[in-house]
Amino acid sequence: MKANRCCSMFLLLLLSASCGNGNAEIERLSRIAADSLFHRMQPALERELDSICSVRAHTTIDSQLDSIIEARKAEILKLRQSL
Repeated sequence: MKANRCCSMFLLLLLSASCGNGNAEIERLSRIAADSLFHRMQPALERELDSICSVRAHTTIDSQLDSIIEARKAEILKLRQSL
């Protein structure tokens, strides 16, 4: 949740900077704030992305393992029938 809130603030900063009247000081401050926010939230974002990748990998491995088991069972049945 905290990461989502920070990402929302980051996007708000970018949008407000893009709608400005071209004031260079506001743009500079917005870039500094966005950069600081990114560097502060980077470890949390990396942990979240790592956990998503881990869950996806486990799901994929489980699915592939189930497919291999089913294929082996079918091969065993064919071998038993041919005996």
